[in-house]
Amino acid sequence: MLVVMIREFVAICTYLEKSNAKKVKGYLIIGRNDLELLLDKNKYLTSLEKLKHWKAMKWIDADSDQTTKKVCIEGKRKRCVKLDISVYETLKELLERAQG
Repeated sequence: MLVVMIREFVAICTYLEKSNAKKVKGYLIIGRNDLELLLDKNKYLTSLEKLKHWKAMKWIDADSDQTTKKVCIEGKRKRCVKLDISVYETLKELLERAQG
């Protein structure tokens, strides 16, 4: 299941990069509802379970007891999911090596 989670994380980060998602201090930023729509496409776990695992593995930055963190975007603070770009790049490289 870990490989499935890695593939999903990499796919979502790749999608966010291609769609010019906000980047703040080494993180890709997305609203939780928008991310849940992407996560719900693969039904092996609920989106909340996936986010809790991602947080435990430090793939996302979040406040304690949350899967989101307040981020200042265009002068306003709002709760978002912060996906770690360095984790994404490392996992992407490992996947590419494993596949080829």
